[in-house]
Amino acid sequence: MASIAFALIVFMGCRHIYQSYASDKLRDVLQLHRSLVYSRTVLATNYFDDAFVRRGLGGSIVRILGKNWIEGSALFIVISVVWLALPLSAIVKRLAETISVKVALFFLLILIVSPQTFLAWSLDFTRTDMMVAGFIVWSCVLMQTGKLYRASIVLVLGSLVHETSLIYGLPILAALALELRSKGRLNLSSMVRASIVVTSGTAALLILQALLSASPQTIAMHMLSAAPKSAHPFFVNAQIMATYMQVTGPQGVKDAICLNAEEGGVYIFWSSMALIAVLAYLIILPFYRRYILFVLAALVPCCFLLLVANDIGRWAQLSVLNAWLLSSTLTLWEEESPPADLRLIAGVVGIMGMLALGSGRYDRPFTLYRLRYVVAPVPNRVPYTKLMDRCAPGWRLAATAP
Repeated sequence: MASIAFALIVFMGCRHIYQSYASDKLRDVLQLHRSLVYSRTVLATNYFDDAFVRRGLGGSIVRILGKNWIEGSALFIVISVVWLALPLSAIVKRLAETISVKVALFFLLILIVSPQTFLAWSLDFTRTDMMVAGFIVWSCVLMQTGKLYRASIVLVLGSLVHETSLIYGLPILAALALELRSKGRLNLSSMVRASIVVTSGTAALLILQALLSASPQTIAMHMLSAAPKSAHPFFVNAQIMATYMQVTGPQGVKDAICLNAEEGGVYIFWSSMALIAVLAYLIILPFYRRYILFVLAALVPCCFLLLVANDIGRWAQLSVLNAWLLSSTLTLWEEESPPADLRLIAGVVGIMGMLALGSGRYDRPFTLYRLRYVVAPVPNRVPYTKLMDRCAPGWRLAATAP
């Protein structure tokens, strides 16, 4: 069962990379250059050129894989998918052995066809989300066997790739810890000590990054010089914006909040759609009436990032992953009460309904193309460059000369 799950997950996560390279068409390569340049520019930061820089682990892996702008990022995504597929397939295997093959296949189906998981992640060739998700899932696998301290350390290490490892990892870990506590399998002192491990480890990393990272000027120069030369405005603006957000620190967070406010009703619409997408998994997956745990694991981190960051679709995707992890773990721990057949059928019908809305992208939880012909026009996201001109008029200059 584990090998089948692993193969399917890797296929779903890598299929667009394979299609682009197998076709050997220049337009596919150019599309990879243009549409994903922002996240690829972020991956330019690494420990070899920028010392102990924030979010430097992913870029360091890419650096080891080679300096080719496209091939390095594609190999990074393949490694990320494998890193994520290993713990996910382990969970599916446990479900098959502990509950039943039928239940395991249900969870595998939801995982690989969800518009908010691999259908969406596979479209983003250069993001770190699947590697971050791998750290979160590995942490949950450890937590399923009561290894709270090791699970906490894994999340802290994941923050070297992106801080979403903690933002999403800690809520799901807390939800599982509370469930174990309610069953009498985890004492309060262990939870307190694990909190100290996470707090002290995160603080140590932040201090070391502040002391040992290269200067903002050096990081900006490296990020701006790492990409292939292009005169296309989309390419140039995306590269500069990625650099600006990386080197400006707290100011970048303030500007991100401003972008959300400036987008106004459009941002509210898509944020609402993201929350609806996450809430839909209450119907799709079994949660054994642990609704408070669902709110903690899936809704709290999503709502937080919808306020302080801009990539609506990404936050919905990671929240859906947390919902899946919570549901599958509760099912493992409630082995005497497996989901009924009608519950599984309802979940399959629900995920088919989600698929009808189209796969998610980094900036939206659904594409909603089909709805454009049956309801009022769906609002398009406002280009970030226009919003940045309102929130931080000198952002291009600040990125090129921080």
